[in-house]
Amino acid sequence: MFPIISLPEKTSSEEIIKKVLWMHGFTKREIKNLKILEVREVHIKNGTTKDLYNAALIQIDTSQEVILFRYESPEIGWWSRVISLDRNEHHQKIRFLRLG
Repeated sequence: MFPIISLPEKTSSEEIIKKVLWMHGFTKREIKNLKILEVREVHIKNGTTKDLYNAALIQIDTSQEVILFRYESPEIGWWSRVISLDRNEHHQKIRFLRLG
């Protein structure tokens, strides 16, 4: 599932992240307990090109997630994806956030 978020280009990362979580079925309580650990731009290889995304590492209670999001256009808004991370996948998480 890749929900499109209808927010303006100049929207804060925190507001986008909260909207993405809501669209992915997270509860109000979970979103209220959200801790944004890091937000950065990453390049992800897509065939022969590298696409630029925003990546946020977040924590809700004891689970960690990576949220990818990028602005597409005024007509489309923000593309997003949530990737759940298992607590034992520390090295994968670090490698992921160092892409680019």
